[in-house]
Amino acid sequence: GVRRGISFLEATGHVVLGGLMGRDGAESGRAEADRFVWDAVEERGLLEARPLVRILQGRSVITAPRIVLESPQLIVLKGPKHVRMIQESEGKTEEYRATCEGDLILDQVTGLLNMRDECLLKTGDLQMRAGRIDAVLGTAGRGLESLLARGDVRIRRLKDGTNLYGERLVYKPADQSFTLHGSPYAVADTGRTLMV
Repeated sequence: GVRRGISFLEATGHVVLGGLMGRDGAESGRAEADRFVWDAVEERGLLEARPLVRILQGRSVITAPRIVLESPQLIVLKGPKHVRMIQESEGKTEEYRATCEGDLILDQVTGLLNMRDECLLKTGDLQMRAGRIDAVLGTAGRGLESLLARGDVRIRRLKDGTNLYGERLVYKPADQSFTLHGSPYAVADTGRTLMV
């Protein structure tokens, strides 16, 4: 038989959507916007608001003036954006803040986070700037699984004032290890010692 239903939906005014972005047992979220458009046939949509669309999931908040829903699991943040993620793991709370000038793409199924152009990522102890950041978020609120940063990578460790500079960073949060490559050198500046 033919399935009938709404193939296109547009809502304006004070729009609140529930049940968004739940992943692997994580708490589902809700979005607040001025406009919501959804094409059920294409499974694509759009959220817009002035000044910002807000997506809330637990204590995590995603804001941007325009959020494109490329599919039910893939969102693209456009314009001035800010992502604040709170992850709880083994009784410890970690906060991540991210922003970038280009598009920020988040895949809720795979946990892939892609950021482009003038990227800034902050954790409790680190501030990282890079031209591009690709990360994999852990399932069920387990923080970052991996991170790759490229293009004028600058890292500042807040607790001791160490600055790191390079062109490519591979970071593995599970064991707190990272590899920084430079062109021609990677640099670590502790304020007292400069390592090249």
